[in-house]
Amino acid sequence: MEPNPTDTPTPATEGSLSEQVGTPDLLPSAPEAHVDTGLMIVVATMVTTVIQGLKKSGLLNRVPSRWIPVVSLGLAVAGTVATSVINGHSLPMSVVEGLLAGLSATGLYEMGKPAKAEAEAA
Repeated sequence: MEPNPTDTPTPATEGSLSEQVGTPDLLPSAPEAHVDTGLMIVVATMVTTVIQGLKKSGLLNRVPSRWIPVVSLGLAVAGTVATSVINGHSLPMSVVEGLLAGLSATGLYEMGKPAKAEAEAA
């Protein structure tokens, strides 16, 4: 009985698929941009804590409640930009991370507030 040609092992080819096919890299010099999610979580938590502390201490009594999310965004951007200067990260990416962290801090606060309908019913 003769061996089937499909049963014989073929040697593994070397190189990646793009090297085998010959396709060029589309963006060979594009910088890698990674969002530091750990930093965003820490900054969002710290901003939420600071805002709550400022509200309880009375320092935010002069600020209208509709402007507190803007203060939150400002604190978050300032925090991430400060860490980018210290760690040598990209400044534009740190601003984006700060905006995301500030929005997350505002969302965390809004999730913790009781709804108006629940507050009126109680």
